[in-house]
Amino acid sequence: MGKVRATVVRRAGNDTVRFALPAVARRCVGRRALLLESADYRGNGVLVLLLHGDSSAPRPGPYPVTLLGDSTTPRGANVAVRYMIRDAAYGYALDRGTVELTAVRGSFTARVTGDGVEAATQVSLAAEYDRVPLAADSVPCRYQP
Repeated sequence: MGKVRATVVRRAGNDTVRFALPAVARRCVGRRALLLESADYRGNGVLVLLLHGDSSAPRPGPYPVTLLGDSTTPRGANVAVRYMIRDAAYGYALDRGTVELTAVRGSFTARVTGDGVEAATQVSLAAEYDRVPLAADSVPCRYQP
């Protein structure tokens, strides 16, 4: 199974959270997007939706981070992260950044960097997906506000 290693930095309070989790890639129903997902029992996780805009497989290269629900950008990525600090859960979506995708013999490697705002606090994410296998099943990947 593939893995993601993530570092979350909260500017307020100088909190840094690091975690490593198993990860899997799934095609979205309709084959216009790829979902990279990872989560653990504590509540840490990173979710990346790569919107590649056509029916072929996603192409290697940069995907700019777009806002959730952006349906006009043909190639982009939605990124969300959830993390724990002690017993408190935090989460946010990136509003700027890049996902650099590399296809590697039936699996995916991706580097995610970007920033977002969570509870009026600037937060940065750096995550590395390493050799994430493509699952046989596909999933619905619709954004619903």
